[in-house]
Amino acid sequence: MNTFVTETEDLVDYLAGIERAKRPKKAKSLKNYIATFFVDMQPPQNPHNLLRDLEQKGWIFIGLNGDIIYNF
Repeated sequence: MNTFVTETEDLVDYLAGIERAKRPKKAKSLKNYIATFFVDMQPPQNPHNLLRDLEQKGWIFIGLNGDIIYNF
């Protein structure tokens, strides 16, 4: 991922722009879709923590070159 983001909102906007086709039809936005993984709490506000949490849960994989591979 060659784009640097400093806010979770920026990360969500960036991911939404490249992943619209893979998102389930019921999810109106990637932000809402990501929020469904955190039912009892809000997603982390730090983008690095959000990526780490999603990777630990097995929903994304971050490649050696920084590319994000999606599993949803």
